[in-house]
Amino acid sequence: MTWRDAYLQQAWSDFKLYQDLNANGYPLCHQLHYLQMTTEKLAKGFQCPIGSGPYPMTHIPRFFLRIWDSFFFQGPIVDLNLISPAFLALYSGRCGA
Repeated sequence: MTWRDAYLQQAWSDFKLYQDLNANGYPLCHQLHYLQMTTEKLAKGFQCPIGSGPYPMTHIPRFFLRIWDSFFFQGPIVDLNLISPAFLALYSGRCGA
C-alpha cells in the first residue's frame, strides 16, 4: 500500500465515523473533529504521487518538533537546531508535511 492509498483509506474511515456521529446526534465539536481529520488526510493523500511508494518529506513542521520536544523531554522548548539527526531520521520516508 502506498502512502497515498493509506491516507485516502484513513480519510474514508474518518468520514464514515463523521457520518455516524452526525446521524446519532453527537455534539457538533465531535462531528467537526472527524470532518477536519477527513479533510486533512484527503489533502495529504492527494499530495502523494499516484502509484508511488513512500517518499521523503521535504521538511518537518517546526511546530510539531516544538510540541514533540515539550511532551517528551519535559523541559522548555529548545532551539530546533539542537534536534538530534537520529530523531529527524525517524521521519524521513514519510509523505506529507
